[in-house]
Amino acid sequence: EYGDNWKKQSTGFYKKPKVVAREDILVCPGNMSVTLVEFETEESFDGCTMLHGFPSATLTSILVSGFMRETLDLPMVAVITSPSFPPRCLIENSVPVHPVRIFANKDIAIVQCEFKLPSSEIIHGVVKAIFKFAEKHKVKMMITVEGLPMDKELDEKSATSLAFVSTRQDFIDSMVKLGHEPLTDSVMVGVAGALLAESTTEPIDVACLVAPTSSKFPDARSAVACVKAIDHYLDEVEIDTAPLEQKAAALQASVKKLLKQEETEAKGAGSSSMYL
Repeated sequence: EYGDNWKKQSTGFYKKPKVVAREDILVCPGNMSVTLVEFETEESFDGCTMLHGFPSATLTSILVSGFMRETLDLPMVAVITSPSFPPRCLIENSVPVHPVRIFANKDIAIVQCEFKLPSSEIIHGVVKAIFKFAEKHKVKMMITVEGLPMDKELDEKSATSLAFVSTRQDFIDSMVKLGHEPLTDSVMVGVAGALLAESTTEPIDVACLVAPTSSKFPDARSAVACVKAIDHYLDEVEIDTAPLEQKAAALQASVKKLLKQEETEAKGAGSSSMYL
């Protein structure tokens, strides 16, 4: 898309953030730990709401957290590292960063990671680090998003109908007002499941949004619904979902075109007399 223009958009130079705190968190005695590293920031984010974006069976959580982080232009305030993580580094706007990052301003903090954590022990360690960060900065509430893969193609109503669970009545009231339904029986796994389980013994309020999405092809409509729900609940945060909605519409049109093409090719193959 950019050709050689990317070379002109970056000089390749980056300024290292100033580390102000580093805390090791033991996961398994003797052989596994994670480290919470915090950077110097221009403003305090104590008392904010925290959103988590980790990949699971779908990319819904990543789409939500990534879009909100970019839209709000949040600075990176911390990272979570571990020798047990797969060795990798992300380059974002010419800056090398650890894969598990925390971005924040005075209103919201977003934990973002694009790779699946490799083991249950590491998930447990990262969750402990998140709660450590949340307690230190007096986070008032955590929101996690989970995509629910569906085998069938979803219509617009199904794709934008969310389920939720929360320890805060005002969050519940907000979601009911939008027409979403409480989550009654389910099994949550991965980071979202670990965060919800850990929250039962922690003083921080939590909420989880579960969004149905197709398991066969990318579907950003559930991400749009989640962003709208979070924006509706958080008075202090304003999110323009129009760009994400446009991307979702374009993606949906592309998917339908591919499905129609696949169906046509399948019919053609079925009527062919050729064989190998």
